Amino acid sequence: MKIIPWDKPLTDYDINDIISRTSLSTLFQGVFSRDEILKRKIPPLIHECGIINLDKKSGPGTHWTCYFKNDDNVNYYDSFGNLPPPKEFIEFFDKFEIYYNWERDQEYDTVICGQLCLCFLFVQFHQCENKK
Repeated sequence: MKIIPWDKPLTDYDINDIISRTSLSTLFQGVFSRDEILKRKIPPLIHECGIINLDKKSGPGTHWTCYFKNDDNVNYYDSFGNLPPPKEFIEFFDKFEIYYNWERDQEYDTVICGQLCLCFLFVQFHQCENKK
């Protein structure tokens, strides 16, 4: 069964649909625009993850990034690599250690950032599950 389509950019609907069919849904807090994360009604959970578009809610969307929080550590992933999280993200998770990746997994002329974010989250989730 093919869960993640690699032949098109993903929408927020696609991302929510794919995650809803997996065990990752137990930790998934949603898809956010970068300016929506500060409007969350609940504080960060002990274990959670989410996907963030670097555009504002009013924009058309630009690039998907994601995060996986495990205890006091937040792993932020941007498929272009070596780019720190947006200031809104840092403000929301200000009480935690935030780490971000340095390596590039995506070329600038491709549209697979959503797919790569899902892969990152699935790997993080399974590593977390295996530690239990």
